[in-house]
Amino acid sequence: MVVHLGDVYYSGTVAEQHQFLIHPLRQAFTRGERMFAIPGNHDYYSGGQGMKEVLKSFNQTASYFCLRNEHWQILALDTGVLDSFNLVSGAAHPMPFLPDDQLAWALHQIQVGQEQGLKTIVMSHHQFFSRRDSVGVANAGLFELATLPDQLRGTFVTSEWWTKNSSQLPGHLPEGVAPAANTRLLDQFNQSVREYVSAFYWGHEHTHSIFKPYAGIKRGRLIGNGCIPVVKDYDVYGSNPNTQAAPWGGHPQHVPGPRVGHGDRFWNFGFVTLELTESSAEAKHFQVEITDEELAGAGYRVDMFYQETY
Repeated sequence: MVVHLGDVYYSGTVAEQHQFLIHPLRQAFTRGERMFAIPGNHDYYSGGQGMKEVLKSFNQTASYFCLRNEHWQILALDTGVLDSFNLVSGAAHPMPFLPDDQLAWALHQIQVGQEQGLKTIVMSHHQFFSRRDSVGVANAGLFELATLPDQLRGTFVTSEWWTKNSSQLPGHLPEGVAPAANTRLLDQFNQSVREYVSAFYWGHEHTHSIFKPYAGIKRGRLIGNGCIPVVKDYDVYGSNPNTQAAPWGGHPQHVPGPRVGHGDRFWNFGFVTLELTESSAEAKHFQVEITDEELAGAGYRVDMFYQETY
């Protein structure tokens, strides 16, 4: 089984989805492996038509899903639908979260998992928190106004913006302050839910990080370095001086040791494998070195640099 966490560049058009996601996966996995995908913000930039092609190709009935057996469930969320466009440069951007119907569905799956004694893994495109990036602000009036056509058409419905402001969310920060954690997602998945979930995997940032417990999340795993390269001069492990992290004791900290490397010009790509057994999950984190020789077609070197069992 293969799960893609979203963002087919640049705008998730039909052609881009076929060229950069559907065809490569079909060529790489030839034994009938089941494919799944959740959208990122870029998958919606062209209106989501390309994502519909992905869902059709993968025989997937919705942009979010739950996979469940007698021991585990994987809850995969569509956080991209509320981050589907960019406004003019410099305009405040709100943090993404789940619309009302998807939130009700997700919390029901959590309840089912708890009632059945299952272990749960949550996957999303967007981060629940970030050390390096900005997750946005709680409210951004111009952006919220621009979503009215989608809401009037029934693309999604949300009451979040109108019922809670920043000071009412976790962290209780003043309006307009950019937090290090996505306080709307933290509010939607409250402390007890976050503590129940075994691990959170997300992308959005084009890098990799293994975080210490933070904001009630035991295992936050950033695995967004699947394709779009980041130049090695950019410090992907630094902290953002423009985000407020005081309510959570400072910015998220990395687990000592495991860090993705880089080639001649770019930070390495990567992916994660999960093996779920009755009692535990084994996660292996791999990196794919990007050197000038490999970019010229010499082949790629892959190595596992972090492994954990939970």
